[in-house]
Amino acid sequence: MSAKVSSFERVKIGDFNYVFFLVAWMDYATPLVEELGKQIEPFGADLGVKGLVVEAFKKRTMETFEEVRAKNWPEDFRKRIEDAQEPFMLIINKTFGEFNMTDIRGVSFGSPILKANLARFTRCSVGSLT
Repeated sequence: MSAKVSSFERVKIGDFNYVFFLVAWMDYATPLVEELGKQIEPFGADLGVKGLVVEAFKKRTMETFEEVRAKNWPEDFRKRIEDAQEPFMLIINKTFGEFNMTDIRGVSFGSPILKANLARFTRCSVGSLT
C-alpha cells in the first residue's frame, strides 16, 4: 500500500509489518525524484497489506524532512541526513512518532543504492516481509 501525507508524525504502523518513508528535503525535480515518482505506487502495490510506503506531498517535503531530522539520532547519522542531496528511504517497524534507532530496519542513501534497494524490495515476496 502507499500513501501521500502532509506529516509523517501521524503515520501509524497499524497492521503493517514495515513502513517505508521516502524522505526528501526539496520539491525540485531530479532524475531520481522523477524515477521514484514513477515507482512508488507500483512498489506500494507490491507490498500489499504487509507494508506501507509513504511520501510527502511535494509542498510538504521540507516539513517531513524536518520531522525525520528532529529524531534523536547519533551525531554522525544526523550529519548524513543533513548532508543528503537526494531523497532517501527510511524503513521502520513502528509508528513514526514512537520509533527510535533500534526500530530502524534500513536506510537507503544515494541514487544508485536507493534505486537498487527499491528494485530489490519490489521483487521480494510479500511473505518475506514478516
